[in-house]
Amino acid sequence: MECPSPPAAPIFIMERPGKFDIVNNVHYIESVPPIKRFPNCRVEIYTDDHAPPHFHIALRDGRKVSVDLETLTITEGKVKPREVKAALDWAREHKALLWEKWKEYAE
Repeated sequence: MECPSPPAAPIFIMERPGKFDIVNNVHYIESVPPIKRFPNCRVEIYTDDHAPPHFHIALRDGRKVSVDLETLTITEGKVKPREVKAALDWAREHKALLWEKWKEYAE
């Protein structure tokens, strides 16, 4: 059995339970431009992502957290609060934009 080629567009390769490519044990998710960049992190929403509605904060060192869109609380991942303070403050002010992007990318 031949492995499928990844899409031509830039991609994130992520391992996520329940969404694996059986051959490669990875799931390809299309990359979308970050919604907002900060000096130490960026706010992202992935296409074809799972419920509940959420976004990701990706730190420059590779760590990531998931943030619930309704409550703006971290639901997955561990970081020091100061590491994501700017992103969470921005998210509070731009919650409507994040909901719009969730509906556009993930639903």
